Amino acid sequence: MTDDITYQIGWRLNDEKLIADVAAFLRGISPEDDEQANENDRAAQLAIIAYAGQAVVAVSMLDIRLLDRVKQKFAFIRVALGSGYEKDATLSDEITQRTRDMIEAYAESHPEEGIFGMAAILKKPGGGELPVLPAGKLALIGYTVRKEQVRVGWFGHVVVRPKQKNAYS
Repeated sequence: MTDDITYQIGWRLNDEKLIADVAAFLRGISPEDDEQANENDRAAQLAIIAYAGQAVVAVSMLDIRLLDRVKQKFAFIRVALGSGYEKDATLSDEITQRTRDMIEAYAESHPEEGIFGMAAILKKPGGGELPVLPAGKLALIGYTVRKEQVRVGWFGHVVVRPKQKNAYS
């Protein structure tokens, strides 16, 4: 099913056509979610769009924020799969890996942004029993209070330096 899929990077492009494509896609799969989003948020978070022909079939979005557990900034990924693709693990894995590759290269070329890795909070059950998911190289580091898996993948180019002494130094 994913043989005819093409991928378009949208990260930091502010491309009106891509934003409009994603807005229509998100309205189609989750109207209540789309009501809470605005065009500026969508433009800032848009990472990669997957197309089957002219139709959007999947989108990844990134929210750069502090991950309190490790006291570093991470790119939190969200992936939305379109109707007919909800259970397509290959598409989900592919867009996740492409997003990680893209944001890791971006983070390395923009060290001033201080992005140390990619993270995910798996909202759906069945996030997997593997300690590290192959797609995105996301390692399980714990759970939210709602029992959702919290996963992180550190970028290879980052160096973590302690900001202060702790009990282990």
